[in-house]
Amino acid sequence: MKNNLLFKTISVLLCIVMLSALPLSAYAASDSVIPVIFVTDIIANDIVEDVNDSQSDTLFPPSNDEINGLIKQFIATYLASSQNNHNLAIDTFMDRLGRLMEPLSTNPDGSLKYADSTARDYSYNPYTYLPAPMSLFRNSQKTLDKVFGAIGQKIGDRIGDENVFAFTYDWRIDPIENAAKLDQYIKDVKSLRGVAKVTLVAEGFGGIITTAYLDKYAQVNNFADIQNYVMVNSYFQGLGLVGDVFTGNIMIRDSAFIRYLNDQPENAPVKFALWLTQAILNENWEIQEFARTLNNSILLTKAKIYNHYVKDIIKTVPGLWALVPAAQYEQAKEYLHTHEGINPQPEPMNPVLEAKVDAYHEIQVAAPEILKKLKASGAGVALVAGYNLQNFPITKDSATNQSDGMVDTVYASAGADCLELNANLVDIPDYFNKHNVQLVETGYNNISLDRFIDASTCALPQNTWFIKNLKHNGFRYDSNSPDFIVWLVLADNPTVWSSVKYPQYMTYSVLSKKLSTGATKWPDGLKLGDVNLDGKVTAEDARLVLRLAAKLDKESKYSELALKNADIDIDGKITTADARMILRIAAKLSPTE
Repeated sequence: MKNNLLFKTISVLLCIVMLSALPLSAYAASDSVIPVIFVTDIIANDIVEDVNDSQSDTLFPPSNDEINGLIKQFIATYLASSQNNHNLAIDTFMDRLGRLMEPLSTNPDGSLKYADSTARDYSYNPYTYLPAPMSLFRNSQKTLDKVFGAIGQKIGDRIGDENVFAFTYDWRIDPIENAAKLDQYIKDVKSLRGVAKVTLVAEGFGGIITTAYLDKYAQVNNFADIQNYVMVNSYFQGLGLVGDVFTGNIMIRDSAFIRYLNDQPENAPVKFALWLTQAILNENWEIQEFARTLNNSILLTKAKIYNHYVKDIIKTVPGLWALVPAAQYEQAKEYLHTHEGINPQPEPMNPVLEAKVDAYHEIQVAAPEILKKLKASGAGVALVAGYNLQNFPITKDSATNQSDGMVDTVYASAGADCLELNANLVDIPDYFNKHNVQLVETGYNNISLDRFIDASTCALPQNTWFIKNLKHNGFRYDSNSPDFIVWLVLADNPTVWSSVKYPQYMTYSVLSKKLSTGATKWPDGLKLGDVNLDGKVTAEDARLVLRLAAKLDKESKYSELALKNADIDIDGKITTADARMILRIAAKLSPTE
């Protein structure tokens, strides 16, 4: 009896301690909001001719008029020329492209060739030299859309513009050099806002910078500066497109070319017009013939293209080397520097440049383990990847990969097992034989209903989400898609089973501009945090978890579903950390959707 009374007393005291902490947590949440730092994608980082001149011309990214003019001129020249003169059209195109890209080139050692030609800075206030919150740019919708995007603006709506920041950078230079700047920026934001932690949101190329930061700086103090870490369609494991270009693996696939055209329209009238055009053009025959003729021309002039144009533009840029996947990295170094087909006089890679790019590729290989360490530290970690869209159809292998139209799903997700694009159409019996059983037993079903993705092989299978049909950088303010990222940013240790509204697999409708959840089968009764299975998450559930964590209750007393719901952070253990998270949800301090 005395022992039972002692155990009950300890249990009650534990609950009182946990519950008494809630008012303090609520006070802290309202008094000091965790700031959010966007580590932006390439598209948000304008490279200007003279960074000291506010009116300076933008060198990169090129304007839509420049891109469209280049493409229109090429197509017109190519179609107007005879078959024997197609090479002239390609030479003219590459010459114009070379002149367009030349100002972006770097020195042989990877340093900037033109010191004043670098990225425009949106990170710091030019007058106070303090970090610039999003509120500073509220008078410029163009800047808001370009730098912060729909996701940043919706986060600002929730936590205030003064708590949202953007880290901009010159993507061409060594990612580790940019990581050092990010480390200082995080310190500056913490100092400005008077907080101990920040949340990082890395989009596209930003994932490369943050991965280098995690490795070189954050893990030194066990990631103590990070509250949540969200990667959205990140390149941190590379781009198959760049890997193929760097290894000479280029070609035009006619089926990929047609699929790419079909994936572009975002409204019904344009989709119908494209379908009608293809029907008129004899069911794609003319388009296929154009793609095949163009492919033959590229293969015939491939050595010339690489030797005179591609090598000089790309081979000394450290940021581009960071985009080469690990599996193609050594081959890429050999191809661009010593391969006889494109190097009349082979020469070794500049040793300073090689040291820079080797250093990042060591980080790239270690990245999945770094993410696991980050999660183990208590930080919330979330990866978001897109799929079912055609990548640029100019390479042999990556053009068949699942992607969001830019980044391969396998790389953005840190290892998902993906069927090839169009696998359900190419070999139907083979398609139905795949992904019947997931490759790794995780205790949860991590296979998409359409069978395209098996997330069990990811570095963090319960912290990786997939969105079907949503284009890279396709989050729109008038859609519910950014709301999902806002939830990941603000929730405590979100997992793919934390919210029925945001399961592991979702589908985006191009026509309605909405996310739907039909791509995931939700397990019956699963509601993380609901230990007593009453359909709600309350302080009573936290009390039960505390008893389990303190070994006052045996696990055999609870059903398998109750134990699964108790492990709210899905780390395989029931601890006081689970109880704390449940209490925060019960007190409405952590959003559930």
